[in-house]
Amino acid sequence: MAYSSVHDLPSFVELSKQLNALKPLRFLLPKDQRGELEKLEAQLKQMVDTVDDFYKLLGDRHWIFHDLLNMEKVRAIIQHNAGAEDAERQFIALYNDPEFLRFAFMRCSGFEALRKRRHLLEKARDDYFAGRYYACIYLLLSVADGFVNELEREHRDCMRGVAKN
Repeated sequence: MAYSSVHDLPSFVELSKQLNALKPLRFLLPKDQRGELEKLEAQLKQMVDTVDDFYKLLGDRHWIFHDLLNMEKVRAIIQHNAGAEDAERQFIALYNDPEFLRFAFMRCSGFEALRKRRHLLEKARDDYFAGRYYACIYLLLSVADGFVNELEREHRDCMRGVAKN
């Protein structure tokens, strides 16, 4: 099922219901903390609006919003661009940022199947920055294929009750 907005996602609808249910109880909070509920609601709205705006601007170009993207940087790019092409250039620059890449590589360490392939990911990164895109693509495809196959095998074995060797 496709959703026209993040506001329509079941998880967001449920979260909104929970926030609304807390509103009548805010008087139970200490006076200095009562405004926190409104702040939380405003932050949630800004986050959802940022994701919706991202897709309005770049959805037709098949960009995907994900949890590695810094919300403040995304909001700044969306607000300060001359159109989709300009925003794309800014997002490409964001993906080329060494700090972003370092964080992305750290996240890969959370998966044993990717830790085994880290050397290939590093070679793909080096090939990309050297302009050897043809080599980068093949490496990333092989890493993705191996990663998915290994995860699927573990999932299948777990469902059948087969112990890991």
